[in-house]
Amino acid sequence: MSRQVGLFYFDSSFRPVPLETHFLGIKGKPGSLVSRRNFDRVTYERVLELVREGHQVMVFVHTRKETVKTALALKEAATQEGDIDLFSCEDDPRFTSFRRDIGMSKNKEMKQLFDSGFGIHHAGMLRSDRNLMERLFEAKAIKVLCCTATLAWGVNLPAHAVIIKVRTQLETAIMLISVLRERNSMIQPRANL
Repeated sequence: MSRQVGLFYFDSSFRPVPLETHFLGIKGKPGSLVSRRNFDRVTYERVLELVREGHQVMVFVHTRKETVKTALALKEAATQEGDIDLFSCEDDPRFTSFRRDIGMSKNKEMKQLFDSGFGIHHAGMLRSDRNLMERLFEAKAIKVLCCTATLAWGVNLPAHAVIIKVRTQLETAIMLISVLRERNSMIQPRANL
């Protein structure tokens, strides 16, 4: 890239918030039961590590169905390991109000996951439910949000880490992007001009 011809390469040194990227490989034949179990296990271990450090995590998946399956698998793993209390947000003074808001939704998966600190977000949900999930994550009433790329379209939610679960026939990988943010470093929306 050359400044003389109007092009310039912007690397990570230009970012106001440092960005780290990690790629993790998963053992097992792609698409096999062993591979899926390893995939879910590694995802859970990374999510647990980040939640123990006091961070929120977004887990991006490819399909609507996978948002619920991933959230339920993470919740189940946390329950089996005895770590479910780490994910709960019941100690938040606004929890009762948040629970009342969730109770008004007709989305049974949202209701099923909320008390444990998990949420879902995808295009198949009502806009009001997606808005609620966004508000709850921003208010830190949800520690783990399993979502599709729909969330990335015009929504600016601060998260310490984003896990992107990628499954293809050729490979199974988890890409972890840890965004080390200072408090209040969320980019503010531009004012209407």
